[in-house]
Amino acid sequence: MKQIDLLSPRLRFAADSVRDGAVFADVGTDHAKLPIALVEAGRVSFAIASDIGEQPAAIAAARIAEKGFSDKIRVLVCDGLAPLARFAPTDIAICGMGGETIVGILAAAAFIRDARVRLILQPMTDFSMLREYLAAQGFAVIDEEIVLSEGRMYQCLCAAYTGESYTLTPLEAELGRLNIERRTPLFLRYVRRRKSIVEKQVAGKRLADADAAVELLLLDGYNRILEGKDETA
Repeated sequence: MKQIDLLSPRLRFAADSVRDGAVFADVGTDHAKLPIALVEAGRVSFAIASDIGEQPAAIAAARIAEKGFSDKIRVLVCDGLAPLARFAPTDIAICGMGGETIVGILAAAAFIRDARVRLILQPMTDFSMLREYLAAQGFAVIDEEIVLSEGRMYQCLCAAYTGESYTLTPLEAELGRLNIERRTPLFLRYVRRRKSIVEKQVAGKRLADADAAVELLLLDGYNRILEGKDETA
């Protein structure tokens, strides 16, 4: 079986988002599953697998060598994206990190401010922070999806630089404008789960006599989405 068929759904979203013939960079590559799968499938011309840790990078290098792809995938031990600029990657995946960490990586890499570069992002936390950064810095979200993988729902998105900033409502920042427009069954399931979590947060804040205005605004938005109403608030 091909490696691309063995990827988890969240990594498969990333793989499917990479354009044919791309110079692909996988930041925080861990075991280099994505680069190996894409090279094996003939989807990319060259790949860079980077990780901040020497041990994950060594494991990645061993797996790449075992597959016979050492001439097609370069392994780097480095922090962030900036050291990858010399390879001029066209498609960049940053998966499995917190949104705040992803923002820090993007902010330190000026070369991604190029319409030819595609960002493939899968934040684990701080979704609003990431989307608000993309909006303020002129990166348009060109695709996004809620993906169910190994019993957990993940937010996955693709973005590209346009240079035109825009604003998002709190709900759009958290859930994604395209997700709200498409309202897939899995997205609605995700909203119901988020509603349950935020309801508990509101209850806790009320017990502590703390301000829950933001949470209440989100709850109103969740309810409007689940009721099928137009939601941009």
